[in-house]
Amino acid sequence: MKPILLLLLLFVLKNSFAQEKTHKEYQEQSKNLTSISLPTPIKPNITVSLFKTLNHQPVRIVHDPFTNTLYTCNTDGWVFKIPIVNGVAGSETGFFPPSEHHITHLQGMVYYNNTFILVGNHNNSANFDGYGVVEKCVIQPNGTRQWTTMLTTAVYPSSGTLFDHAFAGICFSKNKDSVYVASGSRTDHGEVKNSGSYTGFREVPLTTKIFRIPLTANGIFLQNNETSLDASGYVFAKGVRNEFDLALSGDKKLFGIENSGDRDDPEEMNWIRQNKHFGFPWRMGGNDTPMQYTPYVPSQDKLIPVNEYEINSFYNDPNYPSRPAGVTFIEPVKNLGPDANWVRNPTTGAMFQATEATTFTSHRSPVGLVFDVDSTLQMPYTGSGFMLSYSPENGSGGGYSPPEDLAGDLCQLRLVYDPITINYKVNVTRLVGGFNKLTDAEKVGNLIYATDLFGSIWKITMPLLVAPIANFTATQDDNCLKKFSFQNQSVNEPMTYLWNFGDGTTSTETNPTYQYVNIGNYTVTLTARNPQGSISTNKIVSIQNPLLITAPITGTVNYIGVDRIQANNIIYSGANVLYKANKYILMNPGFRANSGAKFLVLIGGCVN
Repeated sequence: MKPILLLLLLFVLKNSFAQEKTHKEYQEQSKNLTSISLPTPIKPNITVSLFKTLNHQPVRIVHDPFTNTLYTCNTDGWVFKIPIVNGVAGSETGFFPPSEHHITHLQGMVYYNNTFILVGNHNNSANFDGYGVVEKCVIQPNGTRQWTTMLTTAVYPSSGTLFDHAFAGICFSKNKDSVYVASGSRTDHGEVKNSGSYTGFREVPLTTKIFRIPLTANGIFLQNNETSLDASGYVFAKGVRNEFDLALSGDKKLFGIENSGDRDDPEEMNWIRQNKHFGFPWRMGGNDTPMQYTPYVPSQDKLIPVNEYEINSFYNDPNYPSRPAGVTFIEPVKNLGPDANWVRNPTTGAMFQATEATTFTSHRSPVGLVFDVDSTLQMPYTGSGFMLSYSPENGSGGGYSPPEDLAGDLCQLRLVYDPITINYKVNVTRLVGGFNKLTDAEKVGNLIYATDLFGSIWKITMPLLVAPIANFTATQDDNCLKKFSFQNQSVNEPMTYLWNFGDGTTSTETNPTYQYVNIGNYTVTLTARNPQGSISTNKIVSIQNPLLITAPITGTVNYIGVDRIQANNIIYSGANVLYKANKYILMNPGFRANSGAKFLVLIGGCVN
C-alpha cells in the first residue's frame, strides 16, 4: 500500500485499535528503529542537525514559547514534554497518557496559551468502526489539567485499510477563537470499501470534510447525516481527501496539504475557503477520477502503478456516485516549480516536469505545513510557507514514489495570488534533502523543528532576518544645484523606505531624485523598515546663494549659480568661461572680461 504518513502511523488495523502502551514500552519499541539517511542542505546558509532522539514515534510537534518547551505526541495518545535549556534539548518525559482523554488513535495536536487541542478517533476493533473526537486540555496555574470533550461524532465505519484517514489535521483560526479540524476519507478514491459487517460503503457524511469548532465548545455531537451536518453550522468545507496539515499564512489565509490516492495523481495544496467543495472523490490532483466513467479499463490507465492491479482497488464501477448537482469544484493551488512538479503523462505514462502542476509530485505525501508568519527569516524566505515530504519510504523511489523526484525533503512554498483564477499559485523549491518518514514541523523563530518516525527531532536553522541599518548618499546636480540624487545604501534587507526631504515633501522610492524650490539647508531623513524593526538616519544638504566669484580666471571654466551669480573677478585673454544662473548675473565693480566669456540666464528654472 502507498506509504503515506497517517496511514503508516499505526493505523494498520492491528495497531489502530491498540491498547495503551506505557512510556517504557515505547522506549523498547524505538530501539529497533534506525534511520537510513542523513539530511543535507541543498541551498546555502541553511544548516541541519539532529536535535533530539526520542523514545517514541512522534506524529505531531508543538512549541510553548513562554517556557521554551516542545511537546510531541504519538498515535496511541501519549503526549511527551521536551524542555529546551540554553538551546539544548532536555530529557523527554511523558506529559499525559491516553487514559486522560477519549482518543485511541491520536493524529492532531495544537497548543496555545496553556491550552492543548487533541484530535483523533476512538476506534473499536471488534466492530470495525469508531467515532471522531476533539479534546481540550487547559493547564491551570497550579499544574492541574482541565479536560473538556469539545466534540464527538456518531459512530461510523472504518474501512480497516491504510487509507482510512480519520480525524487528523487541525489549526487555530486567526483570532484563536475556534479550530479547524479535518476529517479524512475512508477510501482511496471513492471505491467501495468493505470491512467486517460494513459492506457497500464508500465515503460517509462525516468523512472528507473540514469542520470549524468554537474554542468554547463543550459536548458537540455530530450526526453521520448530511442534512444534519449542513444544518449544524460546523461544516466549513467539503471534498478534501486527507488534509493532514492545516495552517494559516501570514495574511491569515487557511491552507491545507494532502496526499492523493494510489493512482499517480498529483498531491494537493488547497486554499481552504468556507462553503467550498474541493472535488474529492470526483477530482484528485486536478484530474478526474476515471472510475466515475464507464466503461473503465484499469489495465489501460497509465497512471496506475503496476502493483495496484494485484489488490483490485481500481475496476469498472457503473455504480460510482454521481457528482453533486450544481456544485463547482475548487481546483488545487498550481505549482510553478522549479521542484516537486513531476507529473505522469496519461497517454504515454512518461514522467515530465509540468509548468503548472496541481500541486506536488504524486506520492510525496506532504506533511508539516508551517508559515513564516512572524517574518523572522531573511529573503528569499521571508513570509514563505514550508512543508515536509514523508516519502521516500525506503530510500529514493521507494514505495510508489517516482525516481525522478527524490522527495524526503523540506521545501519552500512561495505563494502568489492569481486574480484571474481567484486562487493562489506557488513556487516550490527544495531546501534540505535526505530525510525519511517525516511527520510534522514546528517553526520557532528562524528554526524549523521536524520530526520523523525514527524518533528524531531535526533542527533546521534558516537565515535570520534582523532590523535594517539605514544609510544613503546625496549628490548635487552639476547643472541644477537645487536638484539632488539620493542613493540608498541601507543593509539587512529593508522592505520599505520613507524619505523626508526636510521641506515637507516625502517619497517611498528606493533611490529618489528631488528638486528643491528654495535655497537653504535641508535635513534629509531616510527610514528603512523590515518586519524586525526600523531605523532612521539623516544628512544635511545645502543650496547656497548667491555664487560669488572673486578669483581671476584663466582657461576653461563652467560656473553654475542657483538664482544668481555675483562676480568681481578678472577673466584673462583666451579664457573660455561660461556663467550660468537661473535669474541674473551681476558684474560687480572690478569685473573685467576679455573675449571667450559667455553668460547664460534662464528665468524660472534650472539649467539643463
